[in-house]
Amino acid sequence: MDKWEIYMIGNNIPKDIQFVGGVKPTIYDTMSWDKYAAFLRSVDLTLSLMYTPHPSYPPYDAACSGSVVLTNQCFNKTEMSECNNIILGDLTDFESFMRSFEKAVKLSEDIAARTANYKNSQIPRSWDAVLADIIDFMNTAEPIGK
Repeated sequence: MDKWEIYMIGNNIPKDIQFVGGVKPTIYDTMSWDKYAAFLRSVDLTLSLMYTPHPSYPPYDAACSGSVVLTNQCFNKTEMSECNNIILGDLTDFESFMRSFEKAVKLSEDIAARTANYKNSQIPRSWDAVLADIIDFMNTAEPIGK
């Protein structure tokens, strides 16, 4: 525990969680956006397991703040090429999880690679850009039933 501090963020997290060796995480309930953003800027490695077929906000939030992120594959979510600081692991068994976790730890400690990945990130940061094709389609589509 000399090297890593463990934090858990969210609502309804049990306050008595204890890991192997007696390590207890610091637990934060839901934060304001300002506190959440400030916290994420201080994080080196984020574990964000999201059982969704899309990237989800927390992994993108953490990567856009400079963190390495370990998240999981799910259905069609088998890669997240927008940022090389996001490691999308097959977390269906312990060995796969540990290989992904080891890769994430190594990257989080490699400041030069992590910084380059952050600078080269292609994570969309504008709703206008993300939704442009959908809005164009909606503006030109024939109304249903006509």
